Amino acid sequence: MAEGIALDVVSFGARGDGITDDTAAFEAALQAAATKGERVAVPAGRFRIDGTLSIPVGVTLEGVWAGPHTSMVDRGTVLLAYAGRDDEAAQPFISLTHNSTIKGVTVYYPEQLPTDIHPYPWTIQGRGQHYNVIDVTLANSYNGVDCGTFHNEGHHLRNVLACCLRRGVLVDQCSDIGRLENVHIHSVYWWRIHYPEGHLTREEVDAVNTYTLENLEGFIIGRTDWEYISNSFVIWAKVGFRFIHTDTASGGT
Repeated sequence: MAEGIALDVVSFGARGDGITDDTAAFEAALQAAATKGERVAVPAGRFRIDGTLSIPVGVTLEGVWAGPHTSMVDRGTVLLAYAGRDDEAAQPFISLTHNSTIKGVTVYYPEQLPTDIHPYPWTIQGRGQHYNVIDVTLANSYNGVDCGTFHNEGHHLRNVLACCLRRGVLVDQCSDIGRLENVHIHSVYWWRIHYPEGHLTREEVDAVNTYTLENLEGFIIGRTDWEYISNSFVIWAKVGFRFIHTDTASGGT
């Protein structure tokens, strides 16, 4: 558990057994934290989330991982995402807003299979000022982190390791200095995922590689004023860095 006083999702009824839907418990904890802008701690466990999560202004949702980490579904804080299958336009799994943070977790989609890949919405989407994605691993996201659909300022991604299948990170409509630090988009985070029963098979790895080489756009960069990008890369993609022109000014609407 991270140091300091925090609300704990377990005290709000979360089970972390990988079977029980913990969406309501997480929502209750996040809303309880919203008044003062508190931290919601999530212990080690497999927390099934059948719905979606919105992290309120000034609130941090924090798991136990204290740094960058490879994918494991039997260690640390794991959020099991189920919502949005076959609908890229659905609500993102995690929504961030002003000064909100997601930290120290792994996100895994149990129903996404290497040999039967389906679309999903963005795993994480931000809007507003200074939201943060820190020490987060995305094991098998279809679309990774969206910092561009809505106007934003000062987004901060640090130590984000991700296997993304269609889009990695979108940056657009940023009117004041975004930061991408140590963001690695690489299928290895699904290849070598640690299940109790072992890693993907050679055939499954080949299926993932084939899909990302045909579909993945790693970093999609639109309008930003401006963007620091350091120690960030993409491997096994159709397009590594795609720079786009959009009609929306960086100030957004």
